[in-house]
Amino acid sequence: MADPAQLRDRDAPGYEEDFCLWAEAQAALLRAGRFDALDIENLAEEIDGLARFDRRSAEDDLVALLKHFIEYRAVAEYRNVMCRSTIHELRRRTCCILTDSPSIQRHLADKYSSLHSHAQALAADETGLPLSRLPEDSDFDLDRALDGGFWPEPPESET
Repeated sequence: MADPAQLRDRDAPGYEEDFCLWAEAQAALLRAGRFDALDIENLAEEIDGLARFDRRSAEDDLVALLKHFIEYRAVAEYRNVMCRSTIHELRRRTCCILTDSPSIQRHLADKYSSLHSHAQALAADETGLPLSRLPEDSDFDLDRALDGGFWPEPPESET
């Protein structure tokens, strides 16, 4: 990367030409205080994209976590070390995102019902069980799902 003080507008690569080089040039321009040379529109799009990426990552991790909860509760064979380890890791990843961006928790809460429905469908596909045999979203809400001490209970017929 060229010295930002010597970077001329015509030297900066275009957004569409080489994204990585463009991003490095934009960072160099920012650090150099060359705000007049910044590609504002594309920078704004990329910053919006970062927020979307974090929201989507949190949604994906939560869906996977809920799917594992559903399977853990519904199928005895899923209550094993591997499933518990996966649940711990998905909780950790989701909580890390929420630590960095607490506002995403509200986003997850607002979408919880649809995310849980998606997790149910995935669990039904994976286990072969009908949706009617899988836990409903009232069985574990967002706060419980993220609580490291919470584990879904097996159905009463198994206890």
